[in-house]
Amino acid sequence: MMPRAPFGNKARKRLRFYKYGYNPSKYFLLASIAGLIHHYCDGSCLSVLIRLRRRAALPGVSRGRRTWSPAGAVSIWNSRWSKGRELKCPIDTPSPKRIAPISLLAVSAVLPIVANIVSSEPLVFVDLETTGGAFGVDRITEIGVVEVGPAGVTQWSSLVNPQQPIPFFIQQLTGISDSMVRNAPTFETIALDLLARLEGRLFIAHNARFDHGFLRSEFKRAGIKFQPDVLCTVQLSRAIYPAERRHGLDALIERHALVPAARHRALADADLLWQFWQHLHRAFSADVLRDYIEQVARRFRLAGDIDEDTIEQIPAGCGIYVFYGEDDVPLYVGRSVRLRQRVRAHLSGVKRSAKDLRLAELVRRVEWTATGGEIGAMLAEGRSVARLRPAHNRAFKAHRDDPSHAPWAYPGAIAIEETDATTGTRVWHVVDAWQYFGMAATLDEAVQLRSAAPAARFELSTYRILSERLSRGLTVVPLAAAACLSGEPV
Repeated sequence: MMPRAPFGNKARKRLRFYKYGYNPSKYFLLASIAGLIHHYCDGSCLSVLIRLRRRAALPGVSRGRRTWSPAGAVSIWNSRWSKGRELKCPIDTPSPKRIAPISLLAVSAVLPIVANIVSSEPLVFVDLETTGGAFGVDRITEIGVVEVGPAGVTQWSSLVNPQQPIPFFIQQLTGISDSMVRNAPTFETIALDLLARLEGRLFIAHNARFDHGFLRSEFKRAGIKFQPDVLCTVQLSRAIYPAERRHGLDALIERHALVPAARHRALADADLLWQFWQHLHRAFSADVLRDYIEQVARRFRLAGDIDEDTIEQIPAGCGIYVFYGEDDVPLYVGRSVRLRQRVRAHLSGVKRSAKDLRLAELVRRVEWTATGGEIGAMLAEGRSVARLRPAHNRAFKAHRDDPSHAPWAYPGAIAIEETDATTGTRVWHVVDAWQYFGMAATLDEAVQLRSAAPAARFELSTYRILSERLSRGLTVVPLAAAACLSGEPV
């Protein structure tokens, strides 16, 4: 029996059987040939294009599903079977029926791309290798940079001493060992040189949040501010090719015939992003591509006085936010269970509505309040909308059957407890006679908050939020009982 083929990921993903059909007894030898080509051509990316003359049935093929095996898989196109959908067939286990002569009609090599596109905007394509995935805990082991500008293209890379052991599985993935980085410079040593290469350029990376987050953390540790405009090629690929399901770097290599010098090494992966950028400039006009880039890019200064540093100060959990425009005019009040993410999405999200785009042009500053939970966010939003009357919120409409007042089932004010899921902070929301008075950190503070406020007035927004929840048994604490313990009147 023929030995199992040395069938690597790159060769595996480049096998394609086209619509002229497929004979299940013949493809294992092809897999062996492709594996040998991959093994002995030093990792060069070869596309093996096979056309068999007659159509054949496809027994055992899963339709409409991606079926992968450790030894690889074959993509099969057959118009009679799949009607244009991709079919996957496992080729894991060799059998005598699969080993048979096969005619190899065409083998074509994907040649290196000649870089002849130079951007007028300074760009920098960046990739990092690290000891893990946690910002501030794990450290950088290698940096690769491809600088592109009017003067041309330059490359720079450096190993970095992470000052901590590299986990074994990371060494296996990247090929970077502890001995390789032992005498390498620390990040602090190369920080200023690296900043000079990155500063004033559009920072482009694949899954840019990872690379940007690690660099920002390392620069902060060195006492340096790092505030670039950021473009993520994962998001750019999703925006340009929405029909595609996969947008990882391996998928881009396969889909656009990029030529990797290596994988999971910083400079080689950064060079792949530069190749992808060149492909996009050949495939699309400059105006079309510029629109996609502006849609996806995260500018450091998002609107008015709001920049990424401002966004990072916003709590991650539940709360409300208020956008203000020129002359501090309230524009919009919103709430979210992911406050920081929601504010950023308003100002720089990929899929922003026309309303969000118009609003972002007017915003000059933002205020926010963490509320500890969703009920508090709803109560605080209703109160803020009623007080500020922002122009971009929907006007509050009273329905014909809405009450102008309603009986209050408690002897006085109540407190509703919520705990912030991200910080564990406990807060108490104070309500009396269907009016929301705010929140307090303790029950004693809640008693003082209510005692210092004037008599309660009926709020329709609070009634709408709480009436059904209270009828369903929402847990509350009467402040009269807490006041007896603290000695404060309610």
